[in-house]
Amino acid sequence: MSYRVYGAAVGCAPSQDQADAARARGNALFQAGSHEAAIQAYTEALQHQQALNPAGSIAASRLFSNRAAALLRLAPPAPAAALEDAQCAIRADPGWPKAYYRSACARRLLGDLDGAVADCRRALPAPTDPGGGRGGPGGAQQAPRPDEAAALLSELLRDQQRAQQQTTDDAPGGAAAGLTGPMPLAATLERSPVEGTDPRVRAARSAELGAHLAVDAAGPPLPPALDVLYDRPLATVLLKRWRRRRPGVSPSGGGSGDASLRCWHCTAPLEGGRQAAAAAPYPCLFCPMALYCSTYCRDSDSFHVPGGCECGLPWGAVLPEEALLACRLVRLAAAEEAVPPAAAEQAVAGASCDADTGGARARPCAPGCQPAPPPALTRQVLDGLLAHDDALPPAELFSVAVLAVVTAAAYRSACHAALRRWQRMKLQPGGQEPAAAAADALRTQRQAMGGAGAEGLVAAAAGMFLGAAGGGGQDRRPRRPPQRWLSGAVPVAGLRPPEVSGLELFLALCRIRVNGVAVQPDASCGPGDRLALALYPVAAALNHSCRPNLGLRFRGLQLIARTCRPVAPGSQLTISYGPQRGKVPREQRITELKVRVPAATSHAFGSWG
Repeated sequence: MSYRVYGAAVGCAPSQDQADAARARGNALFQAGSHEAAIQAYTEALQHQQALNPAGSIAASRLFSNRAAALLRLAPPAPAAALEDAQCAIRADPGWPKAYYRSACARRLLGDLDGAVADCRRALPAPTDPGGGRGGPGGAQQAPRPDEAAALLSELLRDQQRAQQQTTDDAPGGAAAGLTGPMPLAATLERSPVEGTDPRVRAARSAELGAHLAVDAAGPPLPPALDVLYDRPLATVLLKRWRRRRPGVSPSGGGSGDASLRCWHCTAPLEGGRQAAAAAPYPCLFCPMALYCSTYCRDSDSFHVPGGCECGLPWGAVLPEEALLACRLVRLAAAEEAVPPAAAEQAVAGASCDADTGGARARPCAPGCQPAPPPALTRQVLDGLLAHDDALPPAELFSVAVLAVVTAAAYRSACHAALRRWQRMKLQPGGQEPAAAAADALRTQRQAMGGAGAEGLVAAAAGMFLGAAGGGGQDRRPRRPPQRWLSGAVPVAGLRPPEVSGLELFLALCRIRVNGVAVQPDASCGPGDRLALALYPVAAALNHSCRPNLGLRFRGLQLIARTCRPVAPGSQLTISYGPQRGKVPREQRITELKVRVPAATSHAFGSWG
């Protein structure tokens, strides 16, 4: 095994020893007043702390509570991030009074006095810590002292009375401006533009151009500088350079320095001061591999699901990005077919970055981070794309076929490993419900359905888990789509992962080679700035031209196509797959495009220019 492969594979699994060491280091830094360093240490501890069984969930609750305390001590404090951490601690262990105390402190800074009073009342009882005195700021692991909670409650009640009196004395107009909770944070983030395509854009198909997009022949022309298409990916894969920090490797692939980290779901930066999307990132609930900018992104990832085939196993870090993307697309298509469309549509329709999380608005993540496309779309898109496998040279064809077979074998092996790990470690969905209760609930649902088949079994398991994950009414976030378990290949409650064949992966790899898009930030300077590899359902129909009439830009993961010159009615909409006319000679352009995409033909590429 080469050093590169070994470096990608090491450190993928959770480690209790590393979690304990990082937590102890965070405690010492907190006591010393180094709160930023303490936040980093607690984040590292959360990365290595698995939270899919009761003991791990309690330990994660303490770490989230500790990190919330450190966030409140920053100068200036980060109350929104502290509130989200406190809510994570409450969901992991609803009986932990310190988490309610941190939540009350954060809500007070945000101006949510009513919520702060409610949380502070919950923090008043001081039961014995079920975690056995494990870690915490200053080494204190008991609940907040009753006099601290009582003093905070008294101050909150006085603040509440003053606010009510001020509201009464002021002119009519409702509550005071400072009592809107964390709304100012959401208001500072730019909202996503309107979804969909311009009504003048039509899907078309011809023998010469194949499937493509064109301007309506009966409509007016498209003016320049007009956004005509908004598209979101079916699946994405964050490039390896942005996943894990590797000393001595820069984001561009060379030089010195640490590569910055990005959210696995929406590619938002996790480092960089004010440019960072999160004051403190949120790791996967089981392994140290994935980091997210918010709990919404973490819970919306349909592929790296805690305890699933990609979680804590190195195969996804070793294989090329296009292989992992092909496997994700095939799994997503199978999951969409197995889940009843009505249940999936209801779950997708309820998802939003502004979800209500136990009375605290979830921190919106990067612009362009939205729910996945409607269900049953992936298979239709994949079947409608040309693979051009017949145009591949024999050596290239053999290389793609070998990669497909290796990916299929790695996926099957990962599914078996995830199942054995689930049984050996007695993992549970979210670490909340005992395994026996989960099995009983699933058995009851199956008997009630009278053997309704695989689709009904998936729906029953989804209903069982979603009902158990509420945490006593604390977690009121949008429910996860049931297909997330299948697309993530999570062996919960006996669910079988989707079957992935080498042939399906081979065709998906060929389609990605022709239609895959490299996601780049707006201020892109070159290939080293590429963030992710994605497949877009609508933009995949855009053909190539060396003199394109559309330019692509990205807002998070959202693809936006803008006209760069007037487009006449009936004209095809095109983009450039490579060098444009005037940059390099025509023969060189054709050669470079055929090297990058061996299936290059006039049919797929529109015009060479």
